[in-house]
Amino acid sequence: MRKASFKRKNELKVPSAEYIKAEIRPALKNLEVCIDKNLLELFSYCFSKIDNYRYYNNQFVKILVDIVDWDKKKNKNLKKNLLDNLIKDIEEITNLTFPLIPISINLKAFTLLFTINQMITQYFRIENKLKNNKFKEAISVDIENLDKLFEIDSFKLDYETIFPKGIIKKEEDALNWLSNCIVRLKKYNPVVCSYKVQEAVNDDIRLMYLKTIKDFPFSEYVVNIFKEECNVIQQILTRIAVVNSYILELEKNMSFLKPLEYKKDLRHLKNTITRLNSLMIDIYGLMETGEYPEE
Repeated sequence: MRKASFKRKNELKVPSAEYIKAEIRPALKNLEVCIDKNLLELFSYCFSKIDNYRYYNNQFVKILVDIVDWDKKKNKNLKKNLLDNLIKDIEEITNLTFPLIPISINLKAFTLLFTINQMITQYFRIENKLKNNKFKEAISVDIENLDKLFEIDSFKLDYETIFPKGIIKKEEDALNWLSNCIVRLKKYNPVVCSYKVQEAVNDDIRLMYLKTIKDFPFSEYVVNIFKEECNVIQQILTRIAVVNSYILELEKNMSFLKPLEYKKDLRHLKNTITRLNSLMIDIYGLMETGEYPEE
């Protein structure tokens, strides 16, 4: 980035509401067709969250002014050169500022639901429907971050798992709800960044895991035979419980961001958690007793 040295007396002013409406918004709209959508969303998100860092605020404002300048240029060659510089500047400022922004509860829940889906599909050895192009388009996440999400909590058992028809039916229903839930929650998360979120949820997972192993303990006999599978089941149950523990805080955030939509989305999330929990509790019972009551 072409960094300017800003002195206190020369700090750039935050654009006025009139300037934003008349100049910046139309310029950003035109920029959308020339730049990666996810990068532009990340830039906007960082700008909205970085108020406590004066130097970076100046850098953001300078870029916004440059975007307006780019938009007004008529010469194609000059416009292309300005665009190339803008992309470099936007990439650099977002890389510098995103790590400074606290992770929201919305993003933590979104990522955990994503990894719960990943773990269940690996456990059942079935196709992960979230990897198809239709889903990628629905959540509009850049491929690099999406691939990193698929790598989180990845595992592979040494044997094939076999389940009764009743559990397979519940698994299909739960994952259908889960994929729809993830699509619904994307609108509360303007960006998705796997590495930082994973660090943020690790403490929550560790604390909840201690409760999970008390609530769902496996007998020594079962652990001796299926140690890794027992751990997988407890890890999935843990992540479901962590998401459930976020509900109250999620409701506050979701109602603020989408006051007309959040109730339906929150209800869908609660129903999804109920289905996931019921599925995994049934699997836990099957592992412990070797029995599953078919209807």
